[in-house]
Amino acid sequence: ESQVKNTLWDGMGLVENSISPDYINGMVLLRNHFFKMCGFRTNIQQFFKDWCETNKKDYNTYVIYDMFGLPHQLKDIKVITTNNAIKWLKFKELMGENDLEAYQYWCNRINMDGSIFGIVKTDHESKLGSVQQMSYQMLNTLPCNKDDIVEISKTSVDYVELLKQDNDAFEKFLRKNSNEINHYEMLADLYKHNKNFVNSKWFRFEKRKIINSYVYKLRTGKITINADNLTVCGNPYALLLYSVGEDWSKDTTLNYEKGVIQCYTKRFEDGEYLCAIRNPHNSPNNICYLHNIYSEEIVKYFTFSNNIIAINCIQSDIQ
Repeated sequence: ESQVKNTLWDGMGLVENSISPDYINGMVLLRNHFFKMCGFRTNIQQFFKDWCETNKKDYNTYVIYDMFGLPHQLKDIKVITTNNAIKWLKFKELMGENDLEAYQYWCNRINMDGSIFGIVKTDHESKLGSVQQMSYQMLNTLPCNKDDIVEISKTSVDYVELLKQDNDAFEKFLRKNSNEINHYEMLADLYKHNKNFVNSKWFRFEKRKIINSYVYKLRTGKITINADNLTVCGNPYALLLYSVGEDWSKDTTLNYEKGVIQCYTKRFEDGEYLCAIRNPHNSPNNICYLHNIYSEEIVKYFTFSNNIIAINCIQSDIQ
C-alpha cells in the first residue's frame, strides 16, 4: 500500500449558468493566454445566495478573497477557476516581481484582447444516439467469460436481426452510414420512392452484402452498448464550498464507499452501478467500478448535461 495525493480539480472550473451560451450543454473548454480550463455550467450565484442566507451574511456586500489576496464581492463572481488551469503560473517570474504582479500583468493582456476566451470543445451526445461503440481493447481487458460476452453483445445482435427483418430500420441504417463513397443514400432513396424496390434481386443482394459487412465490423469488437462518452469532473460541490472558505473535505454529495467509487451523472439512473472505461484505453487498470448517486445539492447547483460525470476524488484512487 502507498499514499496517493489527488488533485481534486485538475484543470477544471465552474462557470455561472447565466453567462453560458445557449449552445453549450454542460461543459466548455476555454483557452486564452496560457489559460486552459474545463468549465462546467453551475448556478454559482444561487449557491452564494443560499450560503449567505444559511450563514446570516449580506449577499449584496459580502466579500471573499482570491488566491492572490484580492477582494471580490460574491454577487460579482461569474467564474471559479483553479491553479492548475492558469498555466501562466509556471512563468510568473517573467511577468512580475511576485504572484500579484504576474496576475495583474496577465489580466492586462486579457483585457487588451477584449477579454474574449476561445471555446475549444463542448460536450455532446454520441452520434449513435442512446448507444456507444466499444473496441476490441475494451472487450479484451474486461474480466469476461463467454456468457458475459453474449450478454454484452446482445444489443448489437438484436440490431442485426432488426435490420434483416425491418426494411424501415435498414433505411435508417443506410442514411446514418452513408458517405460520398458508398451508395447507401441511393439505396435508401430508391426504397423511399418505391417500397416494392425491396423485392428486386439487386436490393436483396446489396442488403445481404451490407449487413454481412456490418457483422464483420462487429466481430472486430465494434459492438454497441448502452453507454456514451462522458466528460469527467472531480467533486464540483467541494469546489463551491472551498470558494467561500468552507471545509472542502466535508463534501457530502460524493462519499467514500468501499469497493466502489461514487459518481453522479444524469445519463444513468440513481443507484445504478456502472463500468467506466478511460479513453484512450490500453490496459485493465483503466477500468473503474462506479456507483451513481443523485444528490440534492448537485442537482440544484449544477446544470449538467447527460454527457458529464462527477466523480469522488476524496479518499479514492480513481485519478
